[in-house]
Amino acid sequence: MAFNLPLQNYFSRTTGPAVYSRPACWPVITDVATEVQFLFCDLGDAACQIRTTFTRTSGSQNITIDWGDATTSTVTTTATTDTTHTYTPGTGTPCPSLGYTTFIIRVYFTGTGVSVLSNCNIMAILNTASTAVGSPQICHVLEAYYGDSTQNATPVNFYSIIGSSCLSIYSNLQFVKLPATVSWTTWTTTFSYCYSLLKVVMPTSNSALLQFNNAFNNCWNLLEIILPSNSTAIQNMNSSFNGCSNLRSVTFPTTMNSCSDLGNCFFVCSNLRNFTMPSINACNNLQYTFYTCMQLEWVKFTSMPTVGANMQNCFQDSANLQTVYFPATVSNPLSLYSLNSTFNGCRQLKNIVLPSNMNVSTFESAFNSCSSLTSCILPATSPGCIAYNNMFLSCLSLLKITLPAAPTAAVSFQSAFNGCIKLQEVTIPSGYILNNFNQTFLNCYSLKTISWTPGAQNSISSMQLTFVGCYLLTSFTMPTSMNAVNNLSSAFSGARSLSSLTFPSSLNAVTNMSNCFSGCVGLTSVTLPTSMSACNNFSGTFNSCILLTSITLPNTVSASTTTFNGCFSGCNSLKTCVLPGAAQLSLVNDINAMIQGCSDLVTLTNFDKIGSLTATPLMSAAIFNNNRFKGGSTISFYGPLSLLQLNGSNVKTDVQNVRLLNTSAGQWTGSSPQINITFTNMSTAQIVQLFNDMAAQGAVVSKTINITGATGAAALTTADRLIVTSQGWTIIG
Repeated sequence: MAFNLPLQNYFSRTTGPAVYSRPACWPVITDVATEVQFLFCDLGDAACQIRTTFTRTSGSQNITIDWGDATTSTVTTTATTDTTHTYTPGTGTPCPSLGYTTFIIRVYFTGTGVSVLSNCNIMAILNTASTAVGSPQICHVLEAYYGDSTQNATPVNFYSIIGSSCLSIYSNLQFVKLPATVSWTTWTTTFSYCYSLLKVVMPTSNSALLQFNNAFNNCWNLLEIILPSNSTAIQNMNSSFNGCSNLRSVTFPTTMNSCSDLGNCFFVCSNLRNFTMPSINACNNLQYTFYTCMQLEWVKFTSMPTVGANMQNCFQDSANLQTVYFPATVSNPLSLYSLNSTFNGCRQLKNIVLPSNMNVSTFESAFNSCSSLTSCILPATSPGCIAYNNMFLSCLSLLKITLPAAPTAAVSFQSAFNGCIKLQEVTIPSGYILNNFNQTFLNCYSLKTISWTPGAQNSISSMQLTFVGCYLLTSFTMPTSMNAVNNLSSAFSGARSLSSLTFPSSLNAVTNMSNCFSGCVGLTSVTLPTSMSACNNFSGTFNSCILLTSITLPNTVSASTTTFNGCFSGCNSLKTCVLPGAAQLSLVNDINAMIQGCSDLVTLTNFDKIGSLTATPLMSAAIFNNNRFKGGSTISFYGPLSLLQLNGSNVKTDVQNVRLLNTSAGQWTGSSPQINITFTNMSTAQIVQLFNDMAAQGAVVSKTINITGATGAAALTTADRLIVTSQGWTIIG
């Protein structure tokens, strides 16, 4: 009984809290608008220092630092000042399950007047005289509360462990509350590598913000972030949340039209589930933005950049992504978008609709391995496109596709639909000029129709493996202008329903036709070009074409042709085979299995022209067995041989008249028996004629001919056998 399995996510969510919760053993902190507070623990050397900078606008206020252990310090200098303190371990508020005690540090103004605190940072005690170089020690601060806008702290990388201006290592910091209003222009690397950071209460106002790149880079435990709604002037978001693998929710301002860079922004944010992208008119970099966001289900683009964008690898390996919502159109159809590997590896992506006028520069690997993709509506036109390589490689569920109108330049289709096992129909609008057709429809088992008016196609140089395994394809029109193809290796191999094919008469640059029609069991007719002057490899070309009854190879094939290995092997309906003339066959040195199993073969024209009477490499005629050669046809070998197998097996082969016309010495270098005519229908006279041909080649050393079961073997006389045994041959049978 058939049944449907429910859709399952590939990955489960990372375990851990969904919201920030303070440990119960931490002392209660009352956030005060007019002061900064830190929760510090006595791990390590139980020491820290506070760096302060402030301005007295009126009166005579000073800074008081209450260290939380009944001691205080007073800062009277408005310039940057470092105040140090060392705790007595074990004297703070106990946290026995966590292995430390804690202290609440308060920083506030005392005295009369008005002052503004512009900098208040906590750090480990510096080991150097310089205050600009960070100490390698850990500052064991757990929380930081920055009051409100009157405490306008400056983010000089004070919580980052990278960069020349970092102050310490903050591997224990879990919570930060920032002022409600700040005037910062940069957050670059502010919290970078704060591994334990779970929550940051962001300012609600930061209109001056320009740089946000790497702000939370590798904050592995960060849960959520809400950017100030008025931070609409941000220019750079590169790697802002790179490596935030526990991040659940992010809210951006509704417009960010000054931002040019969102590359790597959510790189490996494996718990991010959905995201609405604000207006990003100036963004030209969306590379790796959502790379490997394993739990991402959907993303919505409010609008697309007016300048175009590089979206290379944007969603790659986001294995749970099911769709991306794009606007119906882009505002500037002249701008280019690169979709190189954009959705590569998005195995749950089911359908996608790209903007109808989106001008894509490359679709290379755009949907590679999107195994659940069933529907993809592409732009109506993408005139700037140069490549479709691997575009839908291994899209196992794709049913049909219509490509955009033809681009202005030649494009590559290598492996464009390779492995699309359910693909039935492909529509290629007229006007396309292709320069690479390799493996384009490899293993498209269900492909029935290619709707294409090819037009001029003199740029295609190779069709290697193009239609391999296209079991249901019945026909394909080869453009008459397709005259630059030089490789047809396995081009139609396994196309079991293909019945006939006519090559353009001008297709004369082909050098390799190995396995071109191998396994085309429905093929009945092939018309090859009239002048294939460059082709030198016919290995396996028509292997197992079981319905093919006749074939004529052009008389103009390359004079450098060297192999017919398996060329007609398994063509058990083949009756007539016409090979080129002697000039084209003189260098052939491999005819192994060339006509193996051609049980109906009657006419084999010019076979006796293969090879040379003079200096030609030895030919191997292994696996020449199971051929009937009806009517007693003569099979003559013109070139020097290393091995000859004409034997039958359980059923006697009708091979009768075999001639060896080359009398050169030094032949028969193959393994024993060098000549095998067992279970052939050769008469005694025909075997004796073969013996005479062998003797004419001169004496040999330790060579063997097996005649077991041959029709005329039993009647051979001693004198008959002596013809070859006297020349060093051993006869078996």
